[in-house]
Amino acid sequence: MFSAPHLIWLFLMALLITVFAVRYCRRTENGRDNMRKRMALFLILFELFKQCVAGLTRAPAAGTLPLEICSFAEYTILADAFWPKNRILKQLMAFAFLPAAIMALSFPTVTAYPPVSFFAIHQFVLHAGIAAYIIARYAAGEILPRYFGLWTSVLMIGVPSVPIYLLNLIFGTNFMFLTNHSNNPVLKLLWNLS
Repeated sequence: MFSAPHLIWLFLMALLITVFAVRYCRRTENGRDNMRKRMALFLILFELFKQCVAGLTRAPAAGTLPLEICSFAEYTILADAFWPKNRILKQLMAFAFLPAAIMALSFPTVTAYPPVSFFAIHQFVLHAGIAAYIIARYAAGEILPRYFGLWTSVLMIGVPSVPIYLLNLIFGTNFMFLTNHSNNPVLKLLWNLS
């Protein structure tokens, strides 16, 4: 972490996020609608592409299923892109998914892989896309975090955590980092505190 390749990835992803947010803020409502839908479609298709690559390369399927917090962010962004006036999804994106995406970029679990490998590229681009979508909506004044959003976000992440924790125990996986901190410094700190 924070090696030269990681810092280069962070710089490139920060540039991508900034360009997306600036372009989004300069668009008309119709242009913004198109950008939201394109990003949502890209994120879902990029996830499906990862699943196909994992299947074709015989990677262990259990570990690549889209059951992470950022996978839920993809689904939420898709719903938000088609229902942009909602209130609850915006709060969830602000309080749960943006911090998760930024943490995934800052403390990636892909440091064990070469910096230019499919999994590293997928993880950096996916999390930057999630962050770009949410930051652009926030910068345009379309997401206004409210105090109630903090508690609804805790509830909306907490409820699916229970069955995912049970799946982790049954299949020996670690979705949402519920059974192991994977030596991620931030997760390890939270793990030790809790």
